[in-house]
Amino acid sequence: MGKIGFKKIESKTKYSQIIEQLLELIRIKVYKPGDRLPNERLMAKEMGVSRGALRESLKALIILGIIDSRQGDGTYVSSEQIGLEHALIVLKNPTVERIIRLRQVIELGCAAEGIESLTLDDIRHLEGRLREMEHARKQENHEGYLQASRQFHSDLAKVLLKKQNEPLENILDYLWRATNLALSMEIYNDYMDDRINEYLSSHREIIEGLKSKSFRIAKKAIKAHYRSILDQLE
Repeated sequence: MGKIGFKKIESKTKYSQIIEQLLELIRIKVYKPGDRLPNERLMAKEMGVSRGALRESLKALIILGIIDSRQGDGTYVSSEQIGLEHALIVLKNPTVERIIRLRQVIELGCAAEGIESLTLDDIRHLEGRLREMEHARKQENHEGYLQASRQFHSDLAKVLLKKQNEPLENILDYLWRATNLALSMEIYNDYMDDRINEYLSSHREIIEGLKSKSFRIAKKAIKAHYRSILDQLE
């Protein structure tokens, strides 16, 4: 067997730590491009996490192109472009769709971890960010809306994970900027029609989903939000 290298994860913020640990092992070449990763059962056991948490983390790395899932043959390392500074932005040719899907996977992972521990103050904080977005919309303040949206998604991860997580925050910030840079013209044009109202509505649905403390409902709201963005590309 030889290679393992995984450590027990004690923190509640397991999702982000699983990703960071896998990336680090690839970065230091414990697992090199073309290497097969241990099976999910063994990795989950070594890290002391559920197979569900591990599977969600692997999805993010698969979407990004860092690892490759081969039907009936396991999971393999597929990228050499690993760096801790921007751990998740390693594709040679990232696409807007892939970045958006990665944002969705990360937010779903955060929600799965933290939805049950959300407080009323957390919800009120997100509602405040939504009001900032709505105010900017009324003022036709394009930059103000984008900044409020950026803060909404940044704070969403923070209140769900319940602790400072600088690597994850940097990744989410990069992915947010990459999305909006690629869609800048389309997003600007949306201020001239009703699509921006659809975005606002989807943010409200995310908050309502979180209020319910049901991951199933929150998942549906988050996926609907990102579906509306992906629809814009079609």
